[in-house]
Amino acid sequence: MLTTIIKTVIYITGVFSLLFLVREIYYIRRRSPPKLTQKFNEYVRSFQPWFKQKYQDPKLDTVINEAGLSAMSAWAYKFCRDAGFLLLIIILHVQFLFSGHYPLKGMIITAIAYIISLTGYNFMPTQVLLRMLGKERKSEKNDEIVMLYMLFSNDSYTETADHFQSVVSKLKEYRRYLNYLRPDVDQLVFDYSFEGGRAFESFGKRVGTKESKMLATILAKINQSNPETAVDLMEQHYETFLDFRRQRRKRKLRSNGYIGFTVVFLAIVAVLFAISSITGAYTNMLFTEVY
Repeated sequence: MLTTIIKTVIYITGVFSLLFLVREIYYIRRRSPPKLTQKFNEYVRSFQPWFKQKYQDPKLDTVINEAGLSAMSAWAYKFCRDAGFLLLIIILHVQFLFSGHYPLKGMIITAIAYIISLTGYNFMPTQVLLRMLGKERKSEKNDEIVMLYMLFSNDSYTETADHFQSVVSKLKEYRRYLNYLRPDVDQLVFDYSFEGGRAFESFGKRVGTKESKMLATILAKINQSNPETAVDLMEQHYETFLDFRRQRRKRKLRSNGYIGFTVVFLAIVAVLFAISSITGAYTNMLFTEVY
């Protein structure tokens, strides 16, 4: 192994020495060749247009944002994916130089993992996972939309003409109870200073669900009405939002049932596999002792 390391170091040193020698011969008529860092920066800048075209993906950016992964972008995901798999392939081949046995299993597993991480089509596993996260996040936002409606509904019964808070003031107060919907509510409060009533419509479109658009319409009307009208508006839509909550609970219970069934099924399969393995090992041991 030590001999292999020494040969590898000598080979790499020889290659770099040859490159530096060719560089000095190329610039032999010039007093001072350009700095290596300057040449490297120019080389990187020449590849930037190709790099951006290869790694930018607006559709993937949309899916990632819907999944709530705001810290990640399509460019960062694709670049880290390719760089990570390239580094892994290099490590496997360095190991091959030291051991002498080609890591075929490792290369096959790496290739399968890379195919799974691709995002070019909607049926790709990573795309499916991101879309599932986006749907779950939208469902969580709908839960908070219903909760926001209930908060407005409870407060509307306690308000009078002498003590009446604006919708924006209530949103500033309610935002601390929100998690998934908080950035959208903060954006609504910010937009209201410039757009007025249109900020509610933008809020409904930004969240993108039927419940959010309905709540945005109700809040826009309440913002321009008195406490009595606000109570009437809340009563008109109370059953509708209760129905939204019931449907969400049914879907969540059904989903939990599927998850529970899958966990139990996998546990049974694991137990059967363990029993089969132990039985096979014990049988082999008995036959070995007999012969």
